[in-house]
Amino acid sequence: MKLFDLLSEIKIKEWLKRKSEPGYVPPEAPDETTTGKQYESYLLDEIKSLIQKAGKETGVRRREIMGKSNALEIQLLASLEQGGII
Repeated sequence: MKLFDLLSEIKIKEWLKRKSEPGYVPPEAPDETTTGKQYESYLLDEIKSLIQKAGKETGVRRREIMGKSNALEIQLLASLEQGGII
């Protein structure tokens, strides 16, 4: 199994576990873009931005930011899978 496939599978399993827990609130989907840039590009840019932000934080705040980043990673993987890219 390729590394990306393995990471994708782990992220999806984590998401399925979180989704089944009581009180799960799905992340908000970003608004549609009008610049012609692909949706996946915006997700990737936001993920990178959140990871950089998390690097400057500690403790609970860092975990919150990384939680948002993980949720967007799952959205990105799902979008790429639906598009037949992975």
